[in-house]
Amino acid sequence: MKVPCCTTSGIDRGRLILCLFHTAFIVMLLQGLSWGDDFTVTPSAALKEEYNDNVFYASRDKRSTFITTISPGLELMERTERLNLNLLARLDSIHYAANSRLDSLDRGYKGRLHYQLHPRTSMEASAELVQESRADRDIGMSGLAILETFNTVRRDRTAYSLAGSHMLTETTGASFSYNYGKDHYLDPSLIDITSHAVTLGLDHDLAYLVPNIKGQLTAGFTRYFFTSSQVDNYTVSAGLQGELNELWTVSASLGGRITQSMIESTTQVDFFPTFRNITLRTVDTNAGWIGQLALAYHGELTKGRLTFYRDVTSASGRSGTAERTAVTFNMARRFSYGMWGTLNAGAYLNQSDQRQFSNQTIDEKTIDISPGFRYEFTKDVDLSGNYHFVGINSRQTSGDVRVNRNSIMLTLNFRYPFFEQ
Repeated sequence: MKVPCCTTSGIDRGRLILCLFHTAFIVMLLQGLSWGDDFTVTPSAALKEEYNDNVFYASRDKRSTFITTISPGLELMERTERLNLNLLARLDSIHYAANSRLDSLDRGYKGRLHYQLHPRTSMEASAELVQESRADRDIGMSGLAILETFNTVRRDRTAYSLAGSHMLTETTGASFSYNYGKDHYLDPSLIDITSHAVTLGLDHDLAYLVPNIKGQLTAGFTRYFFTSSQVDNYTVSAGLQGELNELWTVSASLGGRITQSMIESTTQVDFFPTFRNITLRTVDTNAGWIGQLALAYHGELTKGRLTFYRDVTSASGRSGTAERTAVTFNMARRFSYGMWGTLNAGAYLNQSDQRQFSNQTIDEKTIDISPGFRYEFTKDVDLSGNYHFVGINSRQTSGDVRVNRNSIMLTLNFRYPFFEQ
């Protein structure tokens, strides 16, 4: 049997992910038809209508518009005693009422596979290819946005990961993970980034001291490549994870980092009677503390999560990394059988001195607040709406830039699992 997209040579990363998608689909289909496992195919569609009063995050000359997004998708899942496989394909057809020149077709392909090799050993792999054009694509993750571009800027994001865990004894386990990521921008004013991250972990059951709690030790190394710089980040941390009771779970860690950056810059030097351009290389080593805290509540009617995070991480589109401190809060409250109220909020601080973690100074504070609702007509059809406020204060050489954006969104989601076995 020939698999579409796998018959040509020189497959690039995008075609490779599509190849894996098609191959996995055939494997899952054969397994679902032959073995009677838990196999589902679920098409979906979403229609979102949005009013946005500052599309390009401009401090002046704000441009408002209505935005319509039509999002068809397809999800495939296969579950057995050992295998858990999930594949998702999605398109976002985005239409701007004020300027059709900004219209775009974003797309995303994601796959994740978890396999239990042995009762003590498991492996997990994932692949992702996402093409995005909106200026606010990273707000909820990093607090960073593309400011004042006055155009849609497409980014192609590729990510792969491989992870595994093994129980050394009944109370002690070891884990590892490797993550590769690449962001490529079609706009030359934005900087591409490639990253490699390796993490090693060790956990131990502390039930003899505190019920349902594990202690964790983690060591990590991440290397970021930019056009004219390289940043290496070494981290070590210790923490706890587990259940406080039936309603509360906690995860917390505290540690340190050593960050080394190598940044190249070009300057013009007077060599009489002419001028010459020479390349300067600056190496900087910086140390600091890192930490994370996640406190989650799982009640019958209310669910919530509070998180804190601090580390050096990528500043996508910028010429380097930033030390990010973030606090986020998410809550959902059920008021009736199908009605939920939601609240999502975040505060982000991204900082980097020039030639410390980055080739440019980064100093941005972001506030992100979004109250909303979701009404479930059935388990496969729901209507959601929310108000979204984003406030950004970016300190730049020319002075502080303050940006506010308000948006209102209404989304109708539809899913139909037409094949289940």
